[in-house]
Amino acid sequence: MAAKAVPGATLRLRRRLALVIGIGDYENVSKLKSSQNDAKELSFLLQRIGFIIDQPQLDKKLAQMKHILVDFENSIQSNDIVLFYFAGHGTQWKDQNYLMLKDFSAVNTADSKAAAEFLKMNAINAHDILNALSARKPYAIIFLLDCCKNYSLKDLNLDKRALNGSDSKLVGLTGMHKTGSLIAFACAPVVSIIPINAQWSQNGVTVAGGHGRGDDTNQLNRPWGLFVDDDGTMFITDWYNERIIQWKMGDKNGQVVAGGHSQGNLLNQLYEPTDVLIDRQTDSLIICNKENRRVIRWPCRSGTTQGEILCDNIKCWGLVMDDQRYLYISDEEKHEVRRYRIGDKNGTVVVGGHGEGDKLNQLCGPSYIFVDRKQAVYVSDNWNHRVMKWNKGAKEGIVVAGGQGEGNALTQLSYPKGLFVDTWGTIYVVDAGNDRVMRWPKGAKEGTVLVGGNGKGQEANQLSAPMGLSLDRHGNLYVVDQQNHRVQQFSIKQTHCDA
Repeated sequence: MAAKAVPGATLRLRRRLALVIGIGDYENVSKLKSSQNDAKELSFLLQRIGFIIDQPQLDKKLAQMKHILVDFENSIQSNDIVLFYFAGHGTQWKDQNYLMLKDFSAVNTADSKAAAEFLKMNAINAHDILNALSARKPYAIIFLLDCCKNYSLKDLNLDKRALNGSDSKLVGLTGMHKTGSLIAFACAPVVSIIPINAQWSQNGVTVAGGHGRGDDTNQLNRPWGLFVDDDGTMFITDWYNERIIQWKMGDKNGQVVAGGHSQGNLLNQLYEPTDVLIDRQTDSLIICNKENRRVIRWPCRSGTTQGEILCDNIKCWGLVMDDQRYLYISDEEKHEVRRYRIGDKNGTVVVGGHGEGDKLNQLCGPSYIFVDRKQAVYVSDNWNHRVMKWNKGAKEGIVVAGGQGEGNALTQLSYPKGLFVDTWGTIYVVDAGNDRVMRWPKGAKEGTVLVGGNGKGQEANQLSAPMGLSLDRHGNLYVVDQQNHRVQQFSIKQTHCDA
């Protein structure tokens, strides 16, 4: 009689190799307090469960680490289980993740190509490491990046500034994929970890428009929605100009990338667009074409002259896509939010759907929306002067901001619009009727004024009927200042990483 296979027996026969790295005592950038200890503790635990591991590699310089990596790669045999761990500073450039060793330093150049080349030469490309490990054909790879997201490292937006530019930024890592590999980040890739006590400059800087109301490419006309790409490029729904305008950081003029052919319902026209996002998988814009009662997709490629209808018969206002590529759209007229698969014309009601009202299972004129990683939907419930959260599959929502009637007290909102929720569950919402942006910590009974709130006006510390809102991956705040026909950026005030 054949012996039964013992679960895990094959696994126990495989060699387990690990390389554990901890860099904290940086010579030229902010030091990290716990990277070395994290590496030591993990090494001890891995040894206890049978991993072959030398001492953790602590505070190594670039040249040393290159030799260590080659030796580790050469030690891997077919069918080994391999673990790689790095704790220290990391950043991304052009969708590549770079790991920074003890001697990493800034570079004195304003030339973006030279700065990019410096990064490639003075940091280690994590994708190259993963590819080299995979080339040895191990049974499985466990690839762990414990990279600080809140550190004082010079701006790596190399298209516009040098590595040692005057601004410090919060820079996240980009996602990584490799068949047969388990890849994990200490924090979700490309998600800014905003300090819970973060503060922002109270004076905004105009980064789009600001030259009065008009239709020239340096002007906006009552803009509404906003999407900020990873590189800081803005896509703005220029409401009364019936167009989407792309505005790169630092440019004095934008570029029309959709619409701009006057008001109408042809496929090359928009009619009071309210929101926009980028679908990277199809390299296209998805646009709420509100008064045409449809959502359209507009390819980003050069020469595109019209869009295609994704869904219609919807008085759409806000839209967002989750990490599974479901599209969520708010319907101002039906007082609901629907979730769509791309190509699905009908969608599924996930918020509201019980008519107009102020009960917990109702909405009243929903505007902008946000979806978190658990597919909970947050809604600016415009005419109810509140923000609602509906957990996935819920039959009713929870009031998470406002809900005390229209007003300007810290417990109240007035026609909430643009919306963002950070990893702590803190809500950032445009309080349009009060010309301010509010921050509402998770579970709080009242919010605080983040920016604005100094009366309606056009000074740097004022807003006038603000609409859309976005935070970039560095934590900077962007507000569509509708009646001032501009977009304002409020810079986050940096803190040093003390992880």
